[in-house]
Amino acid sequence: MAENPVITGLALEDKPKQVLTAILKAAGLKSAKVTSVQRNAAEQARVMYDNLVQFGVAAQNKLYKAPGRAVIKSSRRTKAKPRAEVIQLMTDKINQLGPSTVSHHASNTHFVFDVAPSSISIPCCGPGSAAISRRNRTQPMKL
Repeated sequence: MAENPVITGLALEDKPKQVLTAILKAAGLKSAKVTSVQRNAAEQARVMYDNLVQFGVAAQNKLYKAPGRAVIKSSRRTKAKPRAEVIQLMTDKINQLGPSTVSHHASNTHFVFDVAPSSISIPCCGPGSAAISRRNRTQPMKL
């Protein structure tokens, strides 16, 4: 019997962990690192704020549809305010729009997680060989 793949990084609830384990087993992969999981509106606002600071507005606008861009726009109007205050304003905007309209990570109807492509090693090709572009990401699936 094959060993269970090793899942590192952020903790997953039982059901999504079972799904990821099954995917890794089916693909013959030994491990994966979870880098992002489901979150509430405040956590989503914090992640968006930190990514805006690290990667900039243009890069973040490419990741989000209109509701997410509206949250980004609301943060830009408050540049001179303290981090905590901006995150609270972003949280308020996310709640106003509906968290799951801003990000699948804020959904309460899906299990959502990201796996670092660099953590996937395809036997023929070495570590990081499963790197994929954002446009090729799989769509969320209901379980």
